[in-house]
Amino acid sequence: SLPALGGAFVIQSTNPAKTGAAIAKIKGLLRQFNTRLGPPPAGASAGFSIGVGAGRKPVLIGLAGSRFVIAYGDRAFRDALHPSSTLSSGANFKSASGLLGGSAKPSFYLDFQTLTRFISLLAGDDKDFAKAKPYLDAFTAVIGGGAGDRKAEIAIGLK
Repeated sequence: SLPALGGAFVIQSTNPAKTGAAIAKIKGLLRQFNTRLGPPPAGASAGFSIGVGAGRKPVLIGLAGSRFVIAYGDRAFRDALHPSSTLSSGANFKSASGLLGGSAKPSFYLDFQTLTRFISLLAGDDKDFAKAKPYLDAFTAVIGGGAGDRKAEIAIGLK
């Protein structure tokens, strides 16, 4: 449901010190635009929160260990830090990873089935979305990755 909607974008940082400095710069930039910023999310060593309106969850931006997280809602942020399972253990991810060549390591993944479900929640009974949905439902995933310095692959899964 829309009130329960949440999610997070997680990046594994290879240099948490630089990531923390980048977060401070983003925070400074947002302050120049008079953006009202709140405290860092619980569990973050650096970060801030942004209120997005009455009755809505905050957007939380923070660094915890080597994870840079942008989340919509406190629960999504906590889940990003302490997931009950990992992406690599999911059946959809494993299936999509198989679309890449044997030496390519996934670095980008988009679960189209989940994306379509979220859009469905937002679109409701929108007739234009209803027309597009069968085409979106045909996709399973988009995954990309590479092996070595000069080899990159992208694959699109279809039902």
